Amino acid sequence: MGEHAAEFDEAGVAVVSVGGSAEYQARDLAGRGHPFPVLLDPDQILRSAVGFGDLSKLDMLKPEGARNYWRSFRRGARQGRPTRDRERSPGIVVLDSRQRPVWAREGRALGDYPAVGEVLAEVRRLTERGDLR
Repeated sequence: MGEHAAEFDEAGVAVVSVGGSAEYQARDLAGRGHPFPVLLDPDQILRSAVGFGDLSKLDMLKPEGARNYWRSFRRGARQGRPTRDRERSPGIVVLDSRQRPVWAREGRALGDYPAVGEVLAEVRRLTERGDLR
């Protein structure tokens, strides 16, 4: 998403990554050139606010999750030490200027995130409706 930072800026939104409880993961992402600040949410406050849950054992075994995990591994991502967050569902949340969630998309498999184009389209729609003030 880093290459789309200007488009998000034009829409008037800031993009940040929200991680679970492992500070070492945030440092690792930053060290590998992750384009956005990583905020930690060890108490799962944001996840609770938008209703995100955990992946079931079946969700974790879905073929698309295995494909996503393998793609990440090939790009250089490594699991590192397991955390208590490993079963949390992935997702994207768009917050307004008052930091209220105005759109969220929860994934149902490991690495199930929406395409950047889908997020940009949603941000544009929210901007046109006036929901991002």
